[in-house]
Amino acid sequence: MMQAENYVMLHEGGNKAQAERLAESMSVWKGQDWQAGVTVFGFEDGSAIYACGPEFRQATPAEASEFK
Repeated sequence: MMQAENYVMLHEGGNKAQAERLAESMSVWKGQDWQAGVTVFGFEDGSAIYACGPEFRQATPAEASEFK
């Protein structure tokens, strides 16, 4: 299982703050669009998380490459 999947499952399981802290601390890169309020966290296994407001999900490949 990819890192992003693990953190999304943790988030969906009700441990939102923990999942967000892990994404922040374990990411190897982070891209942000301040105007849109979007943050994408990238991990060493190639997976990524898209976070925008309450939305916290796996990033699509296009989203990940846009912010990388």
